[in-house]
Amino acid sequence: MDKEQRQAIKDMLAKRSEANTQSKKQATKWLIDEGLLTTKGQLRAQYGGEDESEKTKRK
Repeated sequence: MDKEQRQAIKDMLAKRSEANTQSKKQATKWLIDEGLLTTKGQLRAQYGGEDESEKTKRK
């Protein structure tokens, strides 16, 4: 990947971030759609959130 391609990716990500973070609701929906958050709005385990199996063990 050359410098131009890297810059194009950075620009695209910045544009998507700006478009999808206009409100908390919109940002949360975007993160859920991208798979970073669960449908309950919690961080998924693979990204540092609590594993569902750990939650049920504590109950």
